[in-house]
Amino acid sequence: MSPSSRLDFIKTWFQQSSPYRFHILGDLLPELYFGIDVTTFARWETDTKRINEERVEAGEINYWDFVNGNFTADLIEATYLFANNESSPELRIQRLIDFLTIAQKWRRKHGCFSLFDMIDPFHNHDEEFYKTFEQMSSSFWLAHNTSIIHWDTLSRELGIWQKESFFERQFINSVMIRLHFAADLPFSLPGYGNNIPPVGFLGISIHFGPFRYPEDYPAPEPEFDVNYGELSTATYVKFMFESFLNGKTNPVYTWWIPTQADKELFRTLQEKGISLDSPPEDWDREFVQPARKTLEEIRAYYLNPTFREEKRTKTSTC
Repeated sequence: MSPSSRLDFIKTWFQQSSPYRFHILGDLLPELYFGIDVTTFARWETDTKRINEERVEAGEINYWDFVNGNFTADLIEATYLFANNESSPELRIQRLIDFLTIAQKWRRKHGCFSLFDMIDPFHNHDEEFYKTFEQMSSSFWLAHNTSIIHWDTLSRELGIWQKESFFERQFINSVMIRLHFAADLPFSLPGYGNNIPPVGFLGISIHFGPFRYPEDYPAPEPEFDVNYGELSTATYVKFMFESFLNGKTNPVYTWWIPTQADKELFRTLQEKGISLDSPPEDWDREFVQPARKTLEEIRAYYLNPTFREEKRTKTSTC
């Protein structure tokens, strides 16, 4: 499948599994759906020529095309098996099937939410809404990250990652860490447990804030140390809270309308003893250090079922 076709397929795949699809302000803003961040990321890959049609046609496969192409192939295989009510021995495929199963169950029972239904989702629906969205968010990250990290790992084993420039490799490593951090935050998000639902915020962070992704390929030397430095994740967490609570767009909880979720986030900051004005060092101490993991630990978390089972057992016995 060509790079341009992949982008369309990825978008359609997540649109069809989303419990809602709607536009705000007509066609002035992109259509919103569960998983829009994956499409936004894939479009960024194409716009920055990390994935390039001409390069692929010439038979040159770089890191981004290798991972993106194989992730798309995983979506295709999962779709086929799901449609035929079959399972897969491959963990990354089965987890995508599990996500499709949750999504289809919701769609069959409730149909597709409209914009009116979603204006204040945390107060207009019963407990099933909370439970299903939290389940979908967790299942999404587990499925998405297992596939991405599987192919990232293989790219390193095959020497594909090593062909990228020094700063591009640093940036790729930071993306892998952010992927897991978004899926396993060290604090609870109202209505979504300890992960960021893929409903638009990550798309915002790709283009804005301290973790905005480079527009050039390969990635240039970072303008500020925080881009790749030790406090980069802490600065990202601070940017998240500022976006949620400081008058900026808040697509994760409230669809731009303040609700009780905002008060709960303020309460989280109060419990940590920090504010939006606290320096990154404080955010690092309170939020990042308790959840810091190496790339090796992240790979084990997604690719080794025994590792996840041991983690779950230890958590349940505490």
